Amino acid sequence: MAKPDRIDALVSQWGEIDPDLDLETMALVTRLTTAATLVRGRIAELARGYGVSVEEGDILFTIRRAGSPGLSPTALTDSLLVSSGTMTNRLDHLERKELVERVPNPGDRRAVDIHLTRKGVKLVDKAIGEHVDNEADALSVLSQAERRRLDATLRKLIDHLAA
Repeated sequence: MAKPDRIDALVSQWGEIDPDLDLETMALVTRLTTAATLVRGRIAELARGYGVSVEEGDILFTIRRAGSPGLSPTALTDSLLVSSGTMTNRLDHLERKELVERVPNPGDRRAVDIHLTRKGVKLVDKAIGEHVDNEADALSVLSQAERRRLDATLRKLIDHLAA
C-alpha cells in the first residue's frame, strides 16, 4: 500500500461530503493530471533556458524532424493542432529570434515554407539531447517493466479518449 499523499487528503474531503463519489477514479485522474503538469513544467523550464516557449520548441522540433528543408505554415498548423492565427503569431516570434525564416515555395509563388535558420538548427540539435535526458530523468523512478506497463496503459486510455 502506498503512503498517503496530498491527493489522498483532497479526495478524502470529497468522501466526507459525498460518500457515493468514485474516489478511486477521482484520485487516479488527479494523479494523472498532476504528473502531466509536473512533466510539462520540467520541459518548460528547459525550454526557457534556450530562450523559447514549449510551443515554440514544438515548432522547431517539428520542422527539424520532418527532414525536409522546411514545412508550410499549414502543415505546421495541422501537425501541432493549433489555429492559423496562433501559428502565425508563434512563427513571428521565432522569426524575430532568428530561429526560423519564411522562404518562398518554389512550386507556388503565393506560398511560403518555414525553414530553420542555422541558429535554429544549432539550437534544436543541442536541445533535443537535453530534452530527452530531461524526460528520462522524469521517468527514472520507474523500472523498465513499469514504464512498459504505463506506456501500454496510456496508449489504451488515449485511444479511448480520442475515439
